[in-house]
Amino acid sequence: MGLYYFYNNSPKQRQNLKRSFQSLNQASVMPTRVGGTRWVGHIFLAVENFLKGYQAIRAQLEDCISKKEKAQTKARGYLKLMKRPDVIAFLHLLLDMFGPLRALSLTLQSDQTTLADVGEKIQLAKNAIISFKERYSYKIQSLKWAEIYSLYEEGHANVLAIIDLTLTLPASSAANERGFSQMKLTKTNTQSRMNNSTLNHSMIIQMATPKVKEFDPDPAINLWMNASIRPRRPVFHEGSSRKRARLEKHGGDIIEVEDDTTAAPGPAQSR
Repeated sequence: MGLYYFYNNSPKQRQNLKRSFQSLNQASVMPTRVGGTRWVGHIFLAVENFLKGYQAIRAQLEDCISKKEKAQTKARGYLKLMKRPDVIAFLHLLLDMFGPLRALSLTLQSDQTTLADVGEKIQLAKNAIISFKERYSYKIQSLKWAEIYSLYEEGHANVLAIIDLTLTLPASSAANERGFSQMKLTKTNTQSRMNNSTLNHSMIIQMATPKVKEFDPDPAINLWMNASIRPRRPVFHEGSSRKRARLEKHGGDIIEVEDDTTAAPGPAQSR
């Protein structure tokens, strides 16, 4: 919610929060930053400190608003979030869920950890996650992204566009690395004058097309032979009829089938 920066960037607000803890006879527990390298531990500590100092933080924000300080607008926004029951319930859920994950993270970071310890902590974390899934399964609705988009399209177009862009992001950079490698293989020193359009088409063919073993050329061949205004090869002239060939599958074999179409007399007939 930004409480860490609210108190970290303002010595006055931080001192007022310490006084709020003293007035409630509680130990000072300052809000911590959520982000960090060890994100599991940072999230767990931030949620734990917030819930421990909830009463003091709320009292200090209310005092800031009543005194009409410069930071009263931010304080009013934070206080509004803190009073929402769903926010508090979600924070308690995070605390319960990240407890086993934090224990697993600390075990993996220890130099004295054995394989038996790792297996035990992994099993405990899996059991905890499964228990939460079973406990809240009746509240979880199975919705597809298309249904969510249709429900909240009006009034949330910008947010939905950002989510669409986020969903297109790949989970890893492997595709990017393959793209650079393919670009080096395609545009070599002997093909340095290749323009960007040709390079783009070549890379699409190399990276976006199916494998040779999985490619079925029959639809492309039939389209090439039958989609032209003038018949393509093979074309045979017999009398006044012109035959057009196509490929068809019969059983497991591919055979060539000829269609008779009415055509104008050829040069030899006009004589």
